[in-house]
Amino acid sequence: MAAIAAGVSYAVDFNTSCTKDPVKFPSMGNLLYDPCNCAPGFWCGCSSTDPADCVPSANYSETQWRGVYVTYEDGESTPTYHGNVTEYACPSTFFCPGTTNAAQVPGLCTPGFFCPTSDAQIICPAGSFCPSGSVNALECPKLSSGCKEPGVGMYKNTPVLGIAIGVTVAYLVLLYVLAFLNRTRRSKQQLRVNEKQSADNGGAAAAKGLMGFEESGSEITRLSFQFEHLQLTLDNGVQIMKDASGEIPAGSLTGVMGPSGAGKTTLLNMLSGKVPRTGGCVMINGEEDEIFNYRRIVGFVPQEDVMHRDMTVYENILHSALVRLPKEWPLERKHAQVEHVISLLGLTRVRNSLIGDERVRGISGGQRKRVNVAMELVTNPSVLFLDEPTSGLDSSSSTTVLSALKYVAAKGVNVITVLHQPKYSIFESFDRLVLLGVGGKVVFMGSPADAISYFESIGYPCPDLTNPADFFMDVISGLVECSGGQSSEDLADLWNAKTRAATSSEEVAVPPRNKFQKALSNVGECVAHTFGRDPSRSKRSIAGFWTQLALCFKRAVAQRLHTPSTTLAIALVALVAGIILGLATRNSIIYSGVPTALVNENTGSTDFIGYQLAMKDFAIINSIGFSILFLWVVLLLVSSTAGVSIFGYERSVYFREMAAGNNSYAYYFAKLLESIPSMLVFTVAYAGGYFGVSHLRQPFGQFYLVVTMLCFGFYGLGIIASVLTSREKMTVVAIIAGLILTAIFTGLTPKAGLISSGIKWLWYLTFSFWNANAFYTAELEQYEPPYDIAFGNDPSISGNNSTYAYGFELYEFGKDIGLSFATAMLIIIVGAIVMRAHHYRKQR
Repeated sequence: MAAIAAGVSYAVDFNTSCTKDPVKFPSMGNLLYDPCNCAPGFWCGCSSTDPADCVPSANYSETQWRGVYVTYEDGESTPTYHGNVTEYACPSTFFCPGTTNAAQVPGLCTPGFFCPTSDAQIICPAGSFCPSGSVNALECPKLSSGCKEPGVGMYKNTPVLGIAIGVTVAYLVLLYVLAFLNRTRRSKQQLRVNEKQSADNGGAAAAKGLMGFEESGSEITRLSFQFEHLQLTLDNGVQIMKDASGEIPAGSLTGVMGPSGAGKTTLLNMLSGKVPRTGGCVMINGEEDEIFNYRRIVGFVPQEDVMHRDMTVYENILHSALVRLPKEWPLERKHAQVEHVISLLGLTRVRNSLIGDERVRGISGGQRKRVNVAMELVTNPSVLFLDEPTSGLDSSSSTTVLSALKYVAAKGVNVITVLHQPKYSIFESFDRLVLLGVGGKVVFMGSPADAISYFESIGYPCPDLTNPADFFMDVISGLVECSGGQSSEDLADLWNAKTRAATSSEEVAVPPRNKFQKALSNVGECVAHTFGRDPSRSKRSIAGFWTQLALCFKRAVAQRLHTPSTTLAIALVALVAGIILGLATRNSIIYSGVPTALVNENTGSTDFIGYQLAMKDFAIINSIGFSILFLWVVLLLVSSTAGVSIFGYERSVYFREMAAGNNSYAYYFAKLLESIPSMLVFTVAYAGGYFGVSHLRQPFGQFYLVVTMLCFGFYGLGIIASVLTSREKMTVVAIIAGLILTAIFTGLTPKAGLISSGIKWLWYLTFSFWNANAFYTAELEQYEPPYDIAFGNDPSISGNNSTYAYGFELYEFGKDIGLSFATAMLIIIVGAIVMRAHHYRKQR
């Protein structure tokens, strides 16, 4: 409610007839409206119900009647006005008919009409609209309807809905057409490849594959490394690895074997720097160093099949090659390298097939394993770590993979692979064998032939017709009795005794540090990783930022074309959500306030007689704040869902690529740039759906800018949530964070005009606040005139504080939308930094 004079009540009532005798009316404030003898364009009334007290007179001391009346002298057509024509004149935007229409009380000019003066009301012409309080006819916007007939109070936004539907449908049709053409192209390419392979024999294809490594073998940097007394003890005291020492020369195929829980994967992670060790050291080519400093020439094949499942075999391998092969290689040579690896690993017949997952059928599990290997093998690495690359493969596929590894090892690549119970032919192909016992202790390191003789020497002869790999696993697991009386627990001590390894007291241990020192060290490493340059000491120069940006952008486009149904679902949800929300609020009054003409210009309040004479209780009705809440919440659900997908569903792929030395910022901004067209369509669908069925008055362009900036802000919020939380929780966390911004940092609760200046800077840092300010001012300005929107927006005025006066800064839409863009981009940039910094150890 607006602030009004104390003790005064206001109600709408009027006389339906006018006679010369005084008419009795219900009390309306201090006066009774009396149109009899009232001059058009003026207020008239009486504070008494006694006709004798209400005789119109220009001498107000003689009567309780107030107002202005007219008389006509004999023979004159010009009326003579009696009374205070200044004090009782109706203001602009009002229509006060007086005796010309006794059935209508003074008030704002009727919707569908305009009142150039307070005593004239003219119907709004066709092609125009005239809301309440119009002093002239306003031209209907181009994107509007319902203005063909005269007498229109407010136009409709229906054409905007049609445009939103048209843009959304056109985009989706284009997307599906491109997806169909892309699928057709892949099918034709695969058909040609299959025909060509059928014409060639398998040996020629394999020879072609090996030929690629003949060409690139001379460029391989040979890396040998030694590790001494490696140790890993968790904070809870559990020891995962103890006193592991050994040497792995360049150009060898080394198999790491052991029972489950022996620390095989841990050893690989410690050597590659993915897990920090608590003791020991690693030397590369004779100098103490870390293998991740050479990550541009190091490949790591994880145990899981980590790759983009919504891309084809060829696209996954090609992207890896184009990013990580030496940039001085011509493009033709990089493509040839891809073809060589595909042939070498027997992937030719599925090269154009999608990888697939649980929802989309793709290639087989064994073929995925080979793609997993191919993505690293194609980069021409100097060191190649593989964590169980043959798990789940059949015998022939395992042989294919190990044959390829054996060949590249012969060309100088240092290949270290973890295997579970390989068959005899694979066991024999190893140059070196590392056997680990329980607790991560080395029980043997050497050639497979030496392993057989060594175990025989300590009382474990391998029976005839037995696979040595299986036999060794049984020995380490304690399933084989020793003829010499030792147990499996003595195997590590026996090996140390044979090699004269140092005792635990001579282990090289990392000096103990307290929690503060650890935290400080971690912060330093994280900052160096996030903002420092790539520490790679290899001479290889891979694709730069802009090249990687283009390649990642192209890959993101391919991902969208492979799975257009996701884009379809989000677009339809955005459109339907906007329409439903618009329909739900279309019949509510968006704003109604106190007319500017009734506010005292000197005091800024309703403390003068014009308001007391008004025949209507001008209550402030402001549902713009509710519109903000509803619009923000629904858009949050749509935008955050898209935001979490940029990282949350590709977390493992991201870590794998960053560990290989790829540029995280190129990855991030390529995904962001690719998503912009889709986000713009989503915002058109949502904004157009809502605007087209609602009664918003602000221009659609302004409303669309607000929705777009808000979408980008919530999108960035979803990215940060997906980085900091697990896949199961990321969407919920993003929504909760967005709801907090919507509930607290929009300037609604608490109100923008009542926030303490000492903490208001927090609101200034949020895109939700500036978006709310922009939307609020863009809509509220459309109601001036006739309403005094500044008066209705000031929460400090008595009576406004407990209602809908929020205290936003008005008339600064450009500044608001600019700061909204800046703060939304700040969220986007923070998301890039957080993605780079969080879990930094997994990115090396």
